[in-house]
Amino acid sequence: MPGGVYTSAEVAKHAVKKDGWLIINNDVYNVSKFYDDHPGGRDVLLNLIGADATDAFEAVQHSDAAKRLLAGLKIGTLAQADAKKYMRLNDVKERQRKATEKTACWLVIANKVYDLTSFTELHPGGREVLLCEAGTDATLAHEKIGHSEQAKEMMKSYVVAELHPDDRRSTTSTAKESLEKNSNSLYTRAKDTSVRDFVLAQIQLMVFLSLGIVAVGFALIYV
Repeated sequence: MPGGVYTSAEVAKHAVKKDGWLIINNDVYNVSKFYDDHPGGRDVLLNLIGADATDAFEAVQHSDAAKRLLAGLKIGTLAQADAKKYMRLNDVKERQRKATEKTACWLVIANKVYDLTSFTELHPGGREVLLCEAGTDATLAHEKIGHSEQAKEMMKSYVVAELHPDDRRSTTSTAKESLEKNSNSLYTRAKDTSVRDFVLAQIQLMVFLSLGIVAVGFALIYV
């Protein structure tokens, strides 16, 4: 019923094509009549019904019109016992600012909030690597470094909340920013290389001309 409260177990029972429910950001939606209208194709929804589709939804940029359309499919909310805990990015920053421990480290990676305070001294790359990102969204910094599956699995134990939907950066946006940053870096290096090559060429030309002038001078002296 509209405005109802449902558990994850109840949502899981609605995982068939004719009766498909899913969860997005602690809200429950009935998408049974929306499959054919979904711009991304019906299979995208059919693969998510009966489960929490928040990560899949946030991984794609959705327009305001799409979000309004989604709101029309809402039938209720997730029971508090099953609901995800959310934190605003400003709250993460404030938590870090007020921390008294020297090794305190609260940060965000891929829309998840981590309390790494007890891990900073154990970090293989050194605690400073973490502390310099404390209180921020460290997704890009994290993605620059390859982490093993074991490390990724270990990270799960330090998750304390999900980043609030209003503060989230989609996977698409993050990848775009990373690409732009890398592109700018490549452009800068290419530009620096071009300038360096130009300067070296000018120096070589000046040396060549100087040697030529000296040679002509000697030739005139001994003529």
